[in-house]
Amino acid sequence: MQTSQAHICIVSDRLLPNLIPILMHRPRRVFLITSADMVKKGLARRLEQILGNLKFEVTTSKGLPSSGLKEISEYALEWLLATQEDFPDLQLVLNITGGNKLMTIAFMQVMSGEVSRIIYTDTQHDRLEQLSQGEKDAGKSQPLEPVLDLPLYLAAQGMTLRSSLSDDTDWCRQADQRKALTKYLGKNAGGIGDLLGAVNGLCNQALDKGGKTLVEPIQKFNSRPGRRWREAVNRIVEAGVVQWDEERTLNFPSTDAARYLGGGWLEEFAWHQARDLNPDDIRLGAEGTWEGTRKGRNELDVVIVHNNRLLLIECKTLRIGRDSHSDDEMLYKLDSVGDDVKGLFGDVILLTARPPSEPVKDRARHHGIQIVAAERFSRFQKELRVWMESGHFPASG
Repeated sequence: MQTSQAHICIVSDRLLPNLIPILMHRPRRVFLITSADMVKKGLARRLEQILGNLKFEVTTSKGLPSSGLKEISEYALEWLLATQEDFPDLQLVLNITGGNKLMTIAFMQVMSGEVSRIIYTDTQHDRLEQLSQGEKDAGKSQPLEPVLDLPLYLAAQGMTLRSSLSDDTDWCRQADQRKALTKYLGKNAGGIGDLLGAVNGLCNQALDKGGKTLVEPIQKFNSRPGRRWREAVNRIVEAGVVQWDEERTLNFPSTDAARYLGGGWLEEFAWHQARDLNPDDIRLGAEGTWEGTRKGRNELDVVIVHNNRLLLIECKTLRIGRDSHSDDEMLYKLDSVGDDVKGLFGDVILLTARPPSEPVKDRARHHGIQIVAAERFSRFQKELRVWMESGHFPASG
C-alpha cells in the first residue's frame, strides 16, 4: 500500500540504493533530481522507466548543477519551495545516498527541518539509516528488506531479461528427472575429469557447430571404457541420457541429451544446489538485452538474487589453462559482463569441472573472479548458504 510519503532521490550511477528504499516504503510519489551527466548517460530515464513500470508516480527535475556548493544549494532551495507549494500534503523523505558529496551537503543543509525524514542506504552493511530529525529519530536503522527479483535487478543495470531456460516447465521436469545423475557427476567430477572431458568431446562431435542441433548421434570412445569409467557411464545410461553398447559406441537420443553431457550438467548442478536453498530468485540460461545496441545480448549460465544481492555463476567443463589467449579472452569477457550485471551488490564465480592452471588462477584473481573447482563441489551448497546469509561468497581455503 502506498503512503502519503514522497521520496526525493538524486540520480547517480548506482540506481539500487535509491530503488530499494522506494520498494520498501512504497511512497505515493517519487521525485527524481538529476544532473545533465545522468541525463546524458540515460540513468535518469532508466530509473524513471523502472518506477513507471512499477506504477509509481514520478516527477523528474533536470538541471541540477554537478559542482559549486552555492549553485547546488540555490537549486535545492528553489526546488523545495516549488515542490512544497505544488504538493503541500506530501511528507517529503530525502534520500541522500545518490549524487556527489557536494550535492549531499547542499541538500541536507537546505532540507534539514523541512522534510519528514532523511535516509541513507548503507550498502556495505545492508541497512537503511535514518539521520536525526529530532532526538526520537536519532540513529534509527532498519535492515534492507529483500525487494528485488532478477528482472528488477537487471533492469537497474540496464539489461532487460528476455527469457530463461529454467522458466520452461518441460525443461524443469527433465532437469528434475536427471537430478540424481547431475548431483552424482558434480560430487565425483574431481575423480572422473578425464571421462567428462572425453564425453564432452563426443558431444561436440554429435552436435552441429553452433551446438544447437544433433547431427551425428552415434559416437565412439577411442577405446573401451575401463573399470574406473564404467560406473559413471552406467549411471548416465541408467538415467536414460545416452545408450551404450558396453563397448565403445554411444548413441545420443536427442539434442538435449548431447547438450546436457556436453556441459549442461554443470549448469544444472549449480542450479539444483542453489534452488534447494530456496533463494529469492534463481534462473538458468537467462538471456537479456542491453539498452541500446552497444552490448547486444548476453546469456547468463546461472544467476541468483537473494536479499537484494546477485551471484553470477559461469560454468565450464572444458579444460582451461592450455591456451593462454583463449583463457584471457574468457576471463576478460566474464569480468566485463560480470561488472555490467552485478553492479554494487553482486559477485561473480567461475565453476569449473576441470582443474585450472596456476596462471589461470592468477588471472582470475586479477579480474576479481573467484574460481570454484571440482574439489570444492562437495561443499558448494554450504558456500552458497554462506553467501545467502552474509552476502559474501567464501574465498577458497
